[in-house]
Amino acid sequence: GTPMKYHSIMTALAFTTLSTAAVANESVNTSYDDGYLNFATDSGSFSMKFDGRIMLDAGAVSSDLNEFVENNSVRRARFGIKTRFANKWAGEFDIDFAENEAEIKDMWVSYIGLENFEFKFGHHKPFFSLGELTTSRWATFMETSMITDVTAPGRRIGLSGSYYNERFFVGLSVFGDGIDVDNRDPEGDESEPGVHEDYSHSFRALYRPIVNADQSKLLHIGVNYLSLKPESDDGDEMRLRVGLESSVFDYNILNTGKIKDVDSLESRGIEIAAKYNKFNLQAEYLTNTFESFEADEPDVDSDGYYIDVAYMIWGKGRTYNLIDGEFGAVIPSHPYGDLEVAIRYSSIDLNDIESEVFGGDSQNLTFALNWYAHSNVVFRLNHTIASLGQFADGDEDYIGGDDISITGARIQFMF
Repeated sequence: GTPMKYHSIMTALAFTTLSTAAVANESVNTSYDDGYLNFATDSGSFSMKFDGRIMLDAGAVSSDLNEFVENNSVRRARFGIKTRFANKWAGEFDIDFAENEAEIKDMWVSYIGLENFEFKFGHHKPFFSLGELTTSRWATFMETSMITDVTAPGRRIGLSGSYYNERFFVGLSVFGDGIDVDNRDPEGDESEPGVHEDYSHSFRALYRPIVNADQSKLLHIGVNYLSLKPESDDGDEMRLRVGLESSVFDYNILNTGKIKDVDSLESRGIEIAAKYNKFNLQAEYLTNTFESFEADEPDVDSDGYYIDVAYMIWGKGRTYNLIDGEFGAVIPSHPYGDLEVAIRYSSIDLNDIESEVFGGDSQNLTFALNWYAHSNVVFRLNHTIASLGQFADGDEDYIGGDDISITGARIQFMF
């Protein structure tokens, strides 16, 4: 609950203070790198960087059949600290204050003492999906695609290990519940005894057949796998529900409803990322299967995909991170800031007629204009046109078969 969250926050703050004191006898240098403010000792035995971001979203929603209204909000109000010790240990804590609540995001420690390897333990994103793992700081669009959002498990408490070189990346994660789930009291009212956590796992592997020295020309091809167990407070029930790729539209209009007697959600995917100077491309296809532990219950299948293309009109183009296998920072090089245009087509189908599950389907087309005015200031404009199937009714809360347009704008300030 809330007391546990605040206890964790104070513990992290105390840890950071003590860590800084431990290197007080060394000189600390300040630098500015990729939009981060960095502090490091002369010997390099300790470094720390701040990761703050404020994202303010506003816009308008138009619907043919429903009375949807826009949601203007503080999308993110986040502060984090990233640390490194003796080039062997690293850690991060990251708190979000959106919606007037403190929520723990990243809270982990990792060992980086082996070349090209990393082992991470704590609350973090398991290895799964390029769209999910790309930081919100530098994502091309204001929100991830529908299929990525609905499938990815979000941050979980667990252990991850990865290896990379110029050509390959391999990552494996084993994890349990999210940090806000109390398996000792799954109903939250002490009415039932606690339950053991079921552990899930995920896998991501990439091959880069093309990559030059500065990553201005590259191609990566990847595969993803996720076996996701119901969380302790779910009672063997799971569902898929998602909105329309915009925080301005705050309705989970695609919704399978709760699927009972679920043993696991099995997800498989392929991903492609490419960059050629100022152009970059990103695409994923994901399938989901709810597998039942009851022999007479049918499995429930769904799938989706997206493809997006972006071009930097002003500027050199976005960077690519070999260590994580994802696109990274945009550091403006044009006198008036870098200017980017992008387009994404995405499709999702949460219907399984044979299993009598009608979660709905949607096809979305999103246009984006991004102005990177400064390393720490970004303005984003997204316009999404969504065409929904007859069962896209929010589990019968809305009218299906709607056509919806969403215009969203974001001011993004990072420090």
